[in-house]
Order: sequence, then structure tokens, then C-alpha cells
Amino acid sequence: MAGGTLLLLFGGRPQPNAMLAAIEKPERIVVVLSKDTPGEVVAVFRQDMASQVEVHKVPPYQMGEVRQILEHILAQERVQSIGVTGAPLPMAIVAYELGREHNLPVYYVNTGQGEVLDLVHIDRKPLQITLSVRDFLKIYRLRPEPKEKPEFVSSIEQRQQAARFLGKQVAVAGALLTWLRKGAHEQFNRDPLEFEKSWPASFSHRHWRLLFDLQAQGLLALLSKFRHTGEKNPPLPGTRFHIRFPSQGERQFVFGEWLEVYIESVSEECGLLDDVVRGLRFRVREGYREVDFLALRRGIPLLGSCKAARHPWRKEYLDELNAVAGMMGGRYTLRFFFTDQMPPAEEDENRHRAYRQFVDHARRLQIRVVDARELPRWAEVLCAELEDPTYPLI
Repeated sequence: MAGGTLLLLFGGRPQPNAMLAAIEKPERIVVVLSKDTPGEVVAVFRQDMASQVEVHKVPPYQMGEVRQILEHILAQERVQSIGVTGAPLPMAIVAYELGREHNLPVYYVNTGQGEVLDLVHIDRKPLQITLSVRDFLKIYRLRPEPKEKPEFVSSIEQRQQAARFLGKQVAVAGALLTWLRKGAHEQFNRDPLEFEKSWPASFSHRHWRLLFDLQAQGLLALLSKFRHTGEKNPPLPGTRFHIRFPSQGERQFVFGEWLEVYIESVSEECGLLDDVVRGLRFRVREGYREVDFLALRRGIPLLGSCKAARHPWRKEYLDELNAVAGMMGGRYTLRFFFTDQMPPAEEDENRHRAYRQFVDHARRLQIRVVDARELPRWAEVLCAELEDPTYPLI
């Protein structure tokens, strides 16, 4: 469209028509509301949607009066399309009739399938909704605030590659990162970026190779002066290591942020998403709400919380994700919880009980849990969820 006037009719939830406005990019928007609809619902259209927004209110079930107002608008405006998503049925019928008379597209936004149907020209293929995260957040009047980001010595490409190493062999990575984390925490007061730690007897050549991969990508440096037979052969158990992180950024990455980077980079590579971002924060009355992962496919948001920690099974993590989902579509979102941890063994009664309660809570909130068993196959899981979601959109 890119110009002209977009005529929108609805009675309540404005977001589907706001999606249409974001796609059509009109110069002007004329909104026709049912008489009992609060006027503030049009605020979303005044927020960077069009240079001018005009509002009319009509008695929704008085079809003659609705027709009279719509005919007046069509006579005065250069209307190029009409949107009826969310309009009371009598209003939608009148708009459809006038659309046919004037040969104008009358659009219905099918948010569940991410498409826009032309009710007048039924032989035309539905338009696929394609939105950026920026435009999507405008629709819900959300303005993310930047999160503080540490300085890095390594490049984003190096960190993405390191995240793939960790995500693809998450069982080995979990043990190695726990070992690194313990060493850093034990000696944090002495130097937050440098520590010493002995090589465990339980580690194999796979742990050794992964440690070398992290060093090759600039995430840490092995400063120990000892002899070994090369990167393919691990050192003897008890060998003392002197390890240093280049900066606080690399330290934070290795101890948790890598999971966000892994989910983001794999999701981008699958080629099925319109936009992908990570690490958003929104100011709310009680403080802030944060989401680690936000992607869009045909206007449908995918939200994720990432927890790379030994105790991820905390219900408040799910509640936080559910609260953010409520700010941008509620049940019209696909929600995921990501962790690099395996479910606790039944023998560990306390942790297993917490895990079962966590999974039950996730099921009630319709949040898909992706743990260490599926994390290496996230690309496959993502494709399957987009095709046939575990929790269908309603």
C-alpha cells in the first residue's frame, strides 16, 4: 500500500488490525469503533503507525447507520483497503458489501496462521505476515530498554562458534563448565578473571578438546606451564591449570550467556523466522520484566527463557516468562524454557520433586521445556514446533 488511507473496523482488541497497518504502511488511518469501545484502544495507531489517525464511533448493530458513516468516509478519503478483524459481525458485513461495490480489498487477519485474507478477492493468495521485532513491539506499545552489556575481547563470531561447540555436546559442556565455574568462584576474591584448578580424573579427551575449542575462540587462556602430548590427549588427573578470562564479558559468556547466543544463532540459521533478538528488558510498574529470546514468524511471537545453571527448576522463571507473554499476545505466543541441565535422577528425591513440580507448572502455563536431551537438536525441535506446536495457539 505505502500511502493512501487504511479503513479499520473493530470492537475491542486492536492488535490484529495494528499488524495490518504495519504491513500496509498507510499515510492515514481511519478507525471506526463500536460505540462502547474505549477510545484509548486507538493509541497504538498513533504510535508511529500513520501520520494521521481519525476515529469514528458507530452503534455496531444499526447496519443502516454504519453504512451511512462508511459511505461518507469512502467519499471523503482515498481508501485503498479495509480491515475488519475484530469487528462486530453487522459492521463487518456492511464493510464487506461496500468493499465489493468499490472493488476494495477487505482484509481479515488470521493471527493463528500468520496470514491476511482478502474476503472480496477470494482468488488471491493470502498475504503472509512478515514483521520485525521492532514493529511487533510497537503494536503492543512496548519499548525495550537496553540491558547493560559487558565489554568483550572476543568477536561475536567467535562467541557464536563457541556457543555451538557447547550446545552440540551439552553433556560434556555441563561438566566442564561446572568445573570452571567452581574454580572461578572459589578464588573470586583474589582475581575474578583468573584462577587455578586441578584436572579431574573423570574427564576424558572430549572435555579436553572442548576446553581447547574455547581457548581457540578467545573465550579463555590456558596459562599453565606443563607438558602434555597435544590437544587430542588429555593431561594426567591432578594436573594443575592456571586459567584466565580475557575480560568480564567472556567470563559471563562461559558461565551462562552462551546458552542465549546458542539459541539465537541456531534459530537464525534455520531460515524459518522473520526476525530474532535476545536479551530484552521492559519497564513495568513493579520494576522490570526480561526475556532472553524473542523471535517472530508470520507475526507470531516465540519467547524463551534461558537458564544455564545447576538449579534451573524454579517456578518463578516460568512465571516471569508467562508475564512477558501476557504483555504481547498471551495465548497467541509460543513459549519455551531452555536449560543445559538434565532432569534430576529419581534417587535425588528433593531435586527430582522440584523438577516434577516445575514440569507440571510449565504444562499448566503451556510452556515447552527444552532441556539437555533436546538442546543439541534445537533446530529440529524448532521446525517441529512451528509445524505442529505442543501447545497450539488459541
